[in-house]
Amino acid sequence: MIAGGIIQEISFNNPDVGTGFFYGVEGETGTYVLGGLLNASDPDIDGSFTLVVEKKIVPGSIDMTVSNDMSADNPAFENAYALSKSNNETTWTFSNTNGEIYTGTGIIVDTPSLDGNKSRFSLMVRSGKGFVKQ
Repeated sequence: MIAGGIIQEISFNNPDVGTGFFYGVEGETGTYVLGGLLNASDPDIDGSFTLVVEKKIVPGSIDMTVSNDMSADNPAFENAYALSKSNNETTWTFSNTNGEIYTGTGIIVDTPSLDGNKSRFSLMVRSGKGFVKQ
């Protein structure tokens, strides 16, 4: 998980939807799981009381709250909904205010649901290959 950086801008490129941006909501927590081949959470112990290292494949995931920019050139909620319907993976770039940038390919999971009063929605992205710091 990243400390000290608000997710400022999320860019995407998808063969069905095209390119666009989402903007993180200031003060809201974003959660990063980079993913990959990681140690399992319940390791076994062998007969000599030594931990047996077991690996599991963990998908990358990024969850955050984004603002609903309704401008004509970047309809955020509509783009998120279209991306969640696409059968193609999307290329993502997540930029933080502290200068950290993470990239990867993945899909939006669950159905984007707009909070019309606050004009924001949750964005949940999952990646089989994980996310990489640039």
